Amino acid sequence: MISIHITSHAALRAKMRTGWKQRTLERMLERVIYVGISPEDSSPALRRYLASVANDSGRYFGRVYGEHVFVFARDMAGKDLSLITILNLPPHLRPIAHRDRQANRELQLH
Repeated sequence: MISIHITSHAALRAKMRTGWKQRTLERMLERVIYVGISPEDSSPALRRYLASVANDSGRYFGRVYGEHVFVFARDMAGKDLSLITILNLPPHLRPIAHRDRQANRELQLH
């Protein structure tokens, strides 16, 4: 099982950008990782944005959940994750993320 650490910076950004308290953030992180939109499941414009946010040879990666991008860092073994920050998804990418989320749901149903 993967363990997820929340940095103090990420906890502050969660409160500021999503309104989530620490406990809510802890509860939601598993959903963000497994249900959030990954670069592999996104359209080219969203994929490029996620690549620009997490640009360190696979150590960092982002997931889109709602109107936010959750940026994680992997440890060297790949077993532990740290949430390092939460960003607001740019407004021009929100409709694209919504379409990608709908498309991913339809693929899971079939």
